[in-house]
Amino acid sequence: MMRRILQAFATVALLLLSAEQAAGFSLVGPRPPWQTPALGFANETATFQGNGGPMNIHEEYRWNVPEIHYGYSAEFLAYFGQRGVDSIEEAVELMNGIGDVDSIELDDYPTESGRMNLRASALGLTDLKSVALSSLVQSRGLTDPTRYTFVIRNRWIANTVTNYLVTKRNFDPVTLQPSSFVNGSLWTYIIQDPVPPTNYAWANNFPVDPLERIFPRNLPVAGVDTFGIPPGFFWTQLTRDDVGGLKHIYRSSNFNTETALGDVSGGGGGLGGTVGFPGGGGLLDFPSGSVGVGGGTYDFPFNTATNNVGGGGQGGGGLNNNLGGGLGANAGGGAFINPALKGGFNRIQMIRTDYDSLVGVFFNPLTVRFTETVLTNDRPRSQSLTRTVTQPDIIFDAADLQGGEATAVFTPYNTPGAAGWNSSDGLDGVTGDDFGPGVIVPPFRITFNTVGPLYTNLVSSNAFFLTEGAISTQSIFNWGSFDGSTNDPVVYPVGSSILELERRVRR
Repeated sequence: MMRRILQAFATVALLLLSAEQAAGFSLVGPRPPWQTPALGFANETATFQGNGGPMNIHEEYRWNVPEIHYGYSAEFLAYFGQRGVDSIEEAVELMNGIGDVDSIELDDYPTESGRMNLRASALGLTDLKSVALSSLVQSRGLTDPTRYTFVIRNRWIANTVTNYLVTKRNFDPVTLQPSSFVNGSLWTYIIQDPVPPTNYAWANNFPVDPLERIFPRNLPVAGVDTFGIPPGFFWTQLTRDDVGGLKHIYRSSNFNTETALGDVSGGGGGLGGTVGFPGGGGLLDFPSGSVGVGGGTYDFPFNTATNNVGGGGQGGGGLNNNLGGGLGANAGGGAFINPALKGGFNRIQMIRTDYDSLVGVFFNPLTVRFTETVLTNDRPRSQSLTRTVTQPDIIFDAADLQGGEATAVFTPYNTPGAAGWNSSDGLDGVTGDDFGPGVIVPPFRITFNTVGPLYTNLVSSNAFFLTEGAISTQSIFNWGSFDGSTNDPVVYPVGSSILELERRVRR
């Protein structure tokens, strides 16, 4: 008898241990045709405004440049000031801190990252850094796994009975198999149909643990579409699921067929070549020390009219002639393999660039040179590329986003979502058989709502006069910056006072 009890205890302990290690992430991309409003894929999210949806595994969308440039609009700077910029920079630092995804150990990241500042919560303050961090995670190709662990794939009526096909769009970052866990927490669903006023159906996802149903403690940073970020809540860092999803998307061994961004061109010749001879290899080309016509941007000898003459020039063979000039003074080749089967960039860094929001361009456009690895004839090759950046890839903006008459929905922020992202469907010669993978196309504008503070003023059985005395004593929305310390929360817009806000609440 005792042996059976011990065996049962060991089994339960093993299940609990495996549940703690279980995780999941959801990928985002342009919404496939089957994700219709009738199946619950409507404009219900603040972040992607209804034009992004959950993708299947290996249908991910990602950045295929190693640097993401970002800046602040004049409207953001006027409303949030330097302290607001500092909060955004904290979010950027967390993203840059991911480093090389190939070497990430997922267990180094927690399954729980959220904390609560009770003073900020009592004042209805929404943390600027936390909203920015969630937006940045989703701008890398992830979406809310708590919303899409289970989704309705099909719905039909047979013999007056409604039938459903349900699938999962949440994946374990280690096995890449469909998962019912989010940061170690088990999730389930119930189909709600019809949901007024449009009578749509959807799979309502929720944690199995009833104590987590108000606000899950293991919520990933990408998982805010369903629950939002409540007043007083803030993230301390990325969670295991967030990093696991980014590791899958951007690992160097994840090869996807992709096209280059429109501002990318061939990088020309480079370090190879021999002094006194025309040509030579291009930057990181193979073979790098050949004599004669160079390899241009490809990493094997290649010479066509569109590629000009690659490699080093007459007077220096690349190294002594910087990027070389081909024969005489002609620039090294400009062609490159596009589209190509490309590996992930492993490390993506965000770089701030001052932004002239008046004219929509940088004061000085940037030229960025980088190399990427492509597969051709089953062999990895490197090619050098040049990108001309004329505006930020990510723009932090501020505007009044509140709707007009008869609008009950409040939107704290929005983004363009997956609109305009490039799908690789059709590059294999067959169009319509895939919904990804693809490439994230900038610019990506994250706009914070400047409408606040907002107060509710409702008619009820106890309030017959819609006067100031009948409104709520606490604003339902105000931007702030705070953490787990005893420091006073910062209140926006610039010039607002936390003490004045508290005095208004006490009146």
